[in-house]
Amino acid sequence: MNALKLAVHEDEIELPHLVDYRVRIPPSGRTEALVETVILWVREEGLGFCTLGVDSDQIGAAVIATEKRLNIVAYEADSFSFALGPVT
Repeated sequence: MNALKLAVHEDEIELPHLVDYRVRIPPSGRTEALVETVILWVREEGLGFCTLGVDSDQIGAAVIATEKRLNIVAYEADSFSFALGPVT
């Protein structure tokens, strides 16, 4: 999270606070089992939001859940800037 704070500091984008996270690993013990990570985020206004990441790796699931929240933050900050047109 520290690297993300540095990355968005120039754009003055407010990052949500990570309040809680839960990792669910199925009890089967198989290596191909999928892992779920649920992250609870809260803004300074007190609004909560959960994201879910699913992957075969714990870290991958956490990264997916974090990426989903960061996409929402970027969308809300209107920091997506792209032009539609032909691909060259």
